[in-house]
Amino acid sequence: MIDVFINGERKAVDADKSLATLLAENQFNCARVAVAVNSEFVARSDYDSYFLAPNDRVDVVAPVAGG
Repeated sequence: MIDVFINGERKAVDADKSLATLLAENQFNCARVAVAVNSEFVARSDYDSYFLAPNDRVDVVAPVAGG
């Protein structure tokens, strides 16, 4: 297990889980969010092959409609 921060909240996660799995387990729809790890955006096509390191900071942003 490693500690990471998802939208500022500390979470203990398995180090062998991909970013896509982490997002799904935390109720995020991978097709509808943008993700930055340590302030660097990760391409959606890389979510399945991207693995986190201890203390990584993951920011998940979803588009908001409004006017």
